[in-house]
Amino acid sequence: MMPRELPHLYIIDPKAKVEVKPRDGQSKPLTLENNNFYPTKHQAFIFNIGSPGEELTAFIDKFLDEKLDQHYVSDDRVQSTKVKWVNGDTFEKDIVKNPQVTQCVIEIIKDHCPACFIAKFNTNMISRKLHGKGLLDQIPFFRMKISNQVPWLGDIPHSPIHLYVRKEGSDIVEIKLMDSPLPQAKTDNFLRTLEEKTGITGLKESAKIDVMAQRTKYFNMLDLDENYDINFDQAADYVSMADRQKEKEKEK
Repeated sequence: MMPRELPHLYIIDPKAKVEVKPRDGQSKPLTLENNNFYPTKHQAFIFNIGSPGEELTAFIDKFLDEKLDQHYVSDDRVQSTKVKWVNGDTFEKDIVKNPQVTQCVIEIIKDHCPACFIAKFNTNMISRKLHGKGLLDQIPFFRMKISNQVPWLGDIPHSPIHLYVRKEGSDIVEIKLMDSPLPQAKTDNFLRTLEEKTGITGLKESAKIDVMAQRTKYFNMLDLDENYDINFDQAADYVSMADRQKEKEKEK
């Protein structure tokens, strides 16, 4: 199940009855009185919050054309990450007074924020890639909610916000507001800026992600495979999902 930040759509079809296997092996008419069936349930999401009409229409059309799969999953999924949560109580201990942290990224989000969900998804992927390349210790990622009161950061006007923070000893000497890693262009710029600020050569290439492809695989639960290759989008001959879609449009 996708996080609650994304609007969920459901169609429950009371006419499409699925029989619950009887314990005694004796089938009965599918009725509410017999309590022996459940209706089919279909799910979709709205990604374009500002203009949901196209996605809503496509969802309904697929249902009417009987092209939707039944939805069974009801539990929340937790995406793997190497981003560490901090709050007003732990910020000083985990960041300011932590001698192992000389620079870091701080992601500030809030609940029920679609843009925060997208940014959080991308930083989860980036943190895992940096960890796999042995670079995360040099630039750890932290996450906190906008409701936390942190004196070092002051008032936070909106979310998501992504800050590059540099320390000298126990003093914060630099805070830079970066582009939040939302669409592909901003994610690329986020990584480019991070490489420039940290001085870590090759960081941008080490953490590069195809935002659209990684998200699609996650939504389809392909990343649950034990052999899932998180770095599939860094292969030398890889063509991004956006570029592939552009090629298809040219061929039409």
